[in-house]
Amino acid sequence: MWKRRHNLLAALLRAERRGGRRGETAVASASRPGQSLVEFALVLGVLLLIILGGIDAVQILMTQYTVN
Repeated sequence: MWKRRHNLLAALLRAERRGGRRGETAVASASRPGQSLVEFALVLGVLLLIILGGIDAVQILMTQYTVN
């Protein structure tokens, strides 16, 4: 834990010395292996929920239209 915090602070200082935005390099070095895969899975889940929910809503509306 201490080593990771130390690496994060060192990356932050390097980014500031180079004139970059604050925390730009530090954020990139703080990501763990597999983090992007987890983020992709979360975004994909939300997108599928919206798309499939919309399809389901259209099916319900069409069923009600057909019955009436």
